[in-house]
Amino acid sequence: MIREADRLRTFAPLPGRSIKHRASLYADDLVVFVTPAAEDLTCLQQILLLFAGASGLIANIDKCVASPIRCTEEMMLDVQTAFPCRYLGISLSLKRLKRAEE
Repeated sequence: MIREADRLRTFAPLPGRSIKHRASLYADDLVVFVTPAAEDLTCLQQILLLFAGASGLIANIDKCVASPIRCTEEMMLDVQTAFPCRYLGISLSLKRLKRAEE
């Protein structure tokens, strides 16, 4: 599904020519390269939901890690909204967290 979304140009193009494949699988881990745009992140979430519905396997978003490269604070907020990052069970954020978010 990720390859098809890339082929249909649903995702924004990646910069440069060094990344040949948008997704990399190893055992039960998946690495996906997307631009940190809200549209791409929403598309990726929808693909994961479709995969879950088709396979019965559900991606654990709490275990997902986003590693943005060369992003603005606004882009980071889009990433953290789509895929909240946690470390040792604690939410990570660029802004101060409210007690309810901790």
